[in-house]
Amino acid sequence: MSVPLTPSKRPHNRNLTESNGKGKWQKVQNQPVKSSLGSAVFRLLCPAFKTGGVIGKGGTIISEIRQQTGAKVRVEDTVPGCDGRVVFISGSDKETEVATDLSQEDGSEETNKDKEKNDEMEQSQNNEDKESDTVGDSKSDKGTSSVQKALLLVFERIIEGEAEAGGGEEDTQDSSKSSIVLRLLVFSSQVGCLLGKGGSVIKHMSSESGAQIRILPRDKLPLCASVTDELVQYCRF
Repeated sequence: MSVPLTPSKRPHNRNLTESNGKGKWQKVQNQPVKSSLGSAVFRLLCPAFKTGGVIGKGGTIISEIRQQTGAKVRVEDTVPGCDGRVVFISGSDKETEVATDLSQEDGSEETNKDKEKNDEMEQSQNNEDKESDTVGDSKSDKGTSSVQKALLLVFERIIEGEAEAGGGEEDTQDSSKSSIVLRLLVFSSQVGCLLGKGGSVIKHMSSESGAQIRILPRDKLPLCASVTDELVQYCRF
C-alpha cells in the first residue's frame, strides 16, 4: 500500500526531522515533512521488544536491508511511555532529487506552454516531454518498488522475531496460525484517499488482499505519533 504523502498544513505540528542527528520528534511551525512528489514514505510501527530483530547485532540486518533495496531505513528513538517504535522507510536521496527535478520541470513547462506558438518548437518540446515522462515513470516505479521491498523485509523480520521468541516448534506453528497485524502511521490528509467515496477504496483493498484494513480511532494513536497522524491497521487471520 503505497501512497504519496502530502503533509497537513496545520500550525504547531510535530514532525520528524534529522537536524539533531537522532531522529527525535521536534516541535516546528508550518514545517512539512520532507516528502517529494513521486517518492514513497512508510512509517511502520514495530513493537519495541522486536526492534532488535530489525536492526540486528551491530546494525547488520538493517544495513543489509538498505543494501538490498537501496531504500533509506531507520528505527526512531524510543519515546518514553510508548511500547512501539517507528521504522521510517523512504526512497534514496538520488530518487528524491529526481522526483523533485521532474516536478519542477513539469511546472516550468506548463508556465511556458501558452507562450510557445511555433509549431516546430512545440513538436520538439512534446518529444522531449515524452522522453522525460518515460524516464520519470521508470524512476518513480523504481523508487516505489525499493521502498515496498524494504517494507516487506522489515515486516518479515518482525514476524520472524515473533517466531524466534517462541523458542519451540509448537510455538512456531501456533504463530503461523495466528493473525498477522501490520500498523502504519499516515497523515490525516491522506485518509480520504485510503477510504475512497463511501469507503470504496479500502473495501476493494480488503477484498483483494483478504485482510481486514481499517483506520483505528484516534484514541488508539501511540505516543510516538504526531497530532496530524492517523493509524492504519492491516490484519490478516
